[in-house]
Amino acid sequence: MIGRYNTIYGCSLLYIAGTALLTATTYDYSSAYALSISSKEGFLAVSLILIALATGGIKANVSPLGADQLKDEGEEMVRKFFDWFYWFIQVGSLLAYTVVAYVEQEVSFFYGFLITSVSIVCATFLLLIGRKHYILHPPQGSYLTDTLRIIGGGLRDILYCKKNPSLLHWLDGAKVSSGGKFSQEMVEGVKSVVRLLPIFLTFIFYWTIFGQVSYRDPGCS
Repeated sequence: MIGRYNTIYGCSLLYIAGTALLTATTYDYSSAYALSISSKEGFLAVSLILIALATGGIKANVSPLGADQLKDEGEEMVRKFFDWFYWFIQVGSLLAYTVVAYVEQEVSFFYGFLITSVSIVCATFLLLIGRKHYILHPPQGSYLTDTLRIIGGGLRDILYCKKNPSLLHWLDGAKVSSGGKFSQEMVEGVKSVVRLLPIFLTFIFYWTIFGQVSYRDPGCS
């Protein structure tokens, strides 16, 4: 609804706020100004929520925005863009798990997170500098809003027993060919997402358990 560039820019500001707050919670304050543990836990929770929201908005839009810059160059150039795009993602991960992790473990968590904060500030600044040079397409509605409307309409038909028995799927009523407002391609895409939801939901439990693997109680020998 607001366009890819504006979404990325807005989420970058959220990212800056989140990483700045996260960095502030790890600073070694003197006893006269030290935050209580409960206060730090609250700031940590807020910072992680901001970072999670920002990450979702950026990751969902940055690669399509990059591809938009090369669509006129042909499919081969777009393919090369994604090759380099994912290559630099791996380079960034390598730096995070080596340089940043080393600073956090051997120097200070504060300086490790400070590197992250400075990095996102620089990235946002570069995004602003290139604003006039990007190929930006005007917003054409919201996929999320349309998806929710399609699912909501299907659930409403089931709840009020309005589902047409001739339809093969409970979402088919949203298609233009069935009297709905959405294209067949859009509805079929939503149907694919709905089929994947049970798998996505199990990821929550997997990553919750996986995140505990590296944790070790300091009191245990």
